[in-house]
Amino acid sequence: MQMLPWSFSLATAIWFGIMARRAGRNWVPWALGGALFALVTTTLIWGVSQAAFIPLSHGAVVRFRIKTVAAACMIVGFLGWWLTLSLQPWRLGARQERKQANQLAGAKK
Repeated sequence: MQMLPWSFSLATAIWFGIMARRAGRNWVPWALGGALFALVTTTLIWGVSQAAFIPLSHGAVVRFRIKTVAAACMIVGFLGWWLTLSLQPWRLGARQERKQANQLAGAKK
């Protein structure tokens, strides 16, 4: 379980990098930012949950770990999605349509 933050960090770096590359942006800062974001977020979630947990049995430990991993996955996934809104294709398409409409409106004047 000690590799949990690093695993999330690697996966998020790849995710952010791919999203940036598809959007035509520089993928290196996005990948580094995603890696740092996931590393810090997952470490905080893991640390706070460990501090609040008092193990009573082996089954309780297993359930705790599953809940912690699920919580970290959901939080990193949601916040990662929110942070990459500017890179998502459906937003890029809408932005390009607005830019073309503005160019057409400017050409008509």
